[in-house]
Amino acid sequence: MPARRRLPTAGRFIAYGLIAAAVLVPAPCRLFAQAAAKSNSVEEHVTTVDGWRLPITYFPARDKEAPVAILLHTQGENRLVWMRNGLAPALAKAGFAVVTVDLRKHGEAKNTLTGEGAAEPSTHDYKAMVLADLPAVKSFLFKEHQDGQLNMAKTAIIAAGMSAPIAINFAAQDWALRPFNDAPTLAASTPRGQIVKALVLLSPEEKLTGVATAAAIRDLRVVPVFGVLIGHAPTEERNAKKMHSSLSALSGNEKRMLIKDVDSPRTGAELIGRSQQFDRLMFGFLKTFVLDLEIPWANRQSRLLRTGG
Repeated sequence: MPARRRLPTAGRFIAYGLIAAAVLVPAPCRLFAQAAAKSNSVEEHVTTVDGWRLPITYFPARDKEAPVAILLHTQGENRLVWMRNGLAPALAKAGFAVVTVDLRKHGEAKNTLTGEGAAEPSTHDYKAMVLADLPAVKSFLFKEHQDGQLNMAKTAIIAAGMSAPIAINFAAQDWALRPFNDAPTLAASTPRGQIVKALVLLSPEEKLTGVATAAAIRDLRVVPVFGVLIGHAPTEERNAKKMHSSLSALSGNEKRMLIKDVDSPRTGAELIGRSQQFDRLMFGFLKTFVLDLEIPWANRQSRLLRTGG
């Protein structure tokens, strides 16, 4: 790819797949303002296996074929950032069931066993965000799925900064889950994972202490579609270039790569609703690779439990 002149206030969008022609809404910036003014969200919480009570803001779709969007904040932020920038209600208005969550040590998250609350995350906390926090969110989605309120088989994760390595690792582990042994063949068995069909990574951190992003990328057997936004800071550019290199090395990805500059001095979640060009790209990306997927709702409860056996 030829060298690109770097604009002083430009971010960069790296998408895996053809997204430029797909447009979900005519004017996303206006949609954000309209949706934020009137939303149908409800406050819920999930509890992790190690006692963390994580608040979530949930926009129910009440449609068994509705796709899902999980929105993850960056370091020092909380779930409300997606309300402030209007993305959560806008996605809900576009047909997604949306979940925003306070990860442990952030926002209103609190450990009911130890009394811990908001604080600087440790190496253990980063690992637990992958192994406990997101699985707890997945359990919430499973219940909603079984109740016919959404289709968790069509899930996108939009992650900013710190949450990018967490989302990648969770996606890799979710895709590695083997189906239940509840049918004569593997193909006929009920899946336990493979719910993440797209990742949008905003100003991603390359790695977190204790969270091995490069290994997770290699472990993805069926690679979800990735979007990466590089902010204007030199560190963010280096991080995204390394991630770009790792992703493009995966078989097939070199044919699905598109780089698009977005003129904005902002990074991460702050970009949402600021640039119609970027909003169109992101919404088109989600439309193509999640909203338009032809994956019908299916019972995800093991047949062994369905029959009482």
